Amino acid sequence: MFTRNQIANGMVKFIENDMSTAAGNGTSKFIVSLAKNALKKNPAIIDEALKNPLIHAVLPSSDGKYDIAPMTTMLKETMAETGTLPLKLPKIPLLLPEGDEIRLNSTDIDKIASYINESADATEA
Repeated sequence: MFTRNQIANGMVKFIENDMSTAAGNGTSKFIVSLAKNALKKNPAIIDEALKNPLIHAVLPSSDGKYDIAPMTTMLKETMAETGTLPLKLPKIPLLLPEGDEIRLNSTDIDKIASYINESADATEA
């Protein structure tokens, strides 16, 4: 079971180590890095995502802690059926007028889970 902050810290590490490179150079990388820095500064911004009914259904929580295993399993099973998970970067006038897309695969899901585990281990140490 993981706290919201541990999940946020794991996501920050994934964005730093893996997603920023996938975003390439230029504006997409800037937008991804901006999201990472916002999450690093304020982990509470993931609260809205955690309240989403679909996420809440596959990410069980108890006493403010979340079990990521059901969600990672479901994501990987779904990816086996459909391929990668597209993450859309929204159109932002003057910065990213066409929008962009980054695709995650099952290896990425494993990395995110690993980073969340590392974050929890660091918190407990």
